[in-house]
Amino acid sequence: VKFARAQMTMLRSVIFCLLAVGAYSVEVGDKVKKDPVSYGFQAGNANGEVCSYQGTCAVDYVEGVCVSVSSGCCTGKLTSGLCPGSSDIKCCTSNGCSTPFGSGTCLQTSLCTGTSYPGYCTGPGDLQCCVGGTPPVPPTPTTAEYGVDVSTDMSAESASCLAASGNTYVIPRGYCSDGTIDHRVCSTLTTAYNAGVKTRDTYLFPCPTCSISADEQMKTLLNHLNTNCKEAWSGRVWLDIEGTQYWTGNTDNNRVWYQALVDACRNNGVTCGVYSSASQW
Repeated sequence: VKFARAQMTMLRSVIFCLLAVGAYSVEVGDKVKKDPVSYGFQAGNANGEVCSYQGTCAVDYVEGVCVSVSSGCCTGKLTSGLCPGSSDIKCCTSNGCSTPFGSGTCLQTSLCTGTSYPGYCTGPGDLQCCVGGTPPVPPTPTTAEYGVDVSTDMSAESASCLAASGNTYVIPRGYCSDGTIDHRVCSTLTTAYNAGVKTRDTYLFPCPTCSISADEQMKTLLNHLNTNCKEAWSGRVWLDIEGTQYWTGNTDNNRVWYQALVDACRNNGVTCGVYSSASQW
């Protein structure tokens, strides 16, 4: 009996130690198994510091996060010009990650052909550590048009260059995420119109956390366009749906607000489109 008790005490001590480091979980019947969620791991740099991200981004259909380069938070591919903030903040895609089940790459779950493990990558919930499988291959469109969306003034030289290079559309920002009009929108639309760019739409970056309703945000944008540059605008508004940091933090509330935005398109008689991505959606 003493031997059995000693063995039981030792077993409990071992289980307790394993639980203390967060590497295992105990189920009914004292069955012990590896559980990646119980690690509570957050992606960090080589110094063990937790990495944060300032937004999401994408390169060749692969989702990434906007991180600080100097903090050593990216071992994957770095791309400039896709993130807000200083030049130190760049888009990091295909970041390396490590799990108890092997090393992998941070990918959105829809692109992982191996096994996705949550909790080992900096970023939104569906950016997980993909272990095994083959690298993602971007889809090849059968037909395509080329163009740009911009959030700054476009010069006449740039517009002419775009048109001469075969770009068929320009989509400047018309409404900002802080709930205000981007007053550069008509200047860019007019410049693109004069340069001969075929399609000149605009995009609305909504503000779901503002006190202004979705319908009022749409009305404000349409009134500005129709008053100041109706001839230069092709008539379509793109809804820019991205960045969890810009939304309410509640999925149900986000759905309600987005539906109100879609209804605002219909109620105001404007043709709308949506651009987003898997993780941002």
